[in-house]
Amino acid sequence: MQIMAIKGEIAWPARKVWSVVSDFGGLKQWNPAVVTCDLRGSGVGAERVFATKAATVVERIDSFDDAGMKIGYSIVSGSTIPVAHGALTISVRPIDANLCEVTWTLDGEPQGVSAGELRAQVEKRYLGRLDDLRHFLASAQSK
Repeated sequence: MQIMAIKGEIAWPARKVWSVVSDFGGLKQWNPAVVTCDLRGSGVGAERVFATKAATVVERIDSFDDAGMKIGYSIVSGSTIPVAHGALTISVRPIDANLCEVTWTLDGEPQGVSAGELRAQVEKRYLGRLDDLRHFLASAQSK
């Protein structure tokens, strides 16, 4: 079941945003909640192991479409999100030369919470991640 589908505009060229979000092992560079992040393998099947203060999480790339700027990945273990069979996608779509739209989805089965509670929890979390991405890009521009 679809739990979340959020969209946000980012005032950057789509390919630049894609280069950041598609770097599966580079999560720590733009997500301030991540303490460490290691990549195991490359391409489809690669796994990232990242640690936050709350958990150590393993996620795996399930699909990767560079031309279409879309990556699908699943939660393997350790997530604090109460979902079974969690599958996420991030896609980037150009709006114009310097503006794009990022869409982030989560599918799965809620575990121990209602679908509505889970939706509210993850929408807040992932809207925050979009803000983190915007801040990272803005700080990269000023360097």
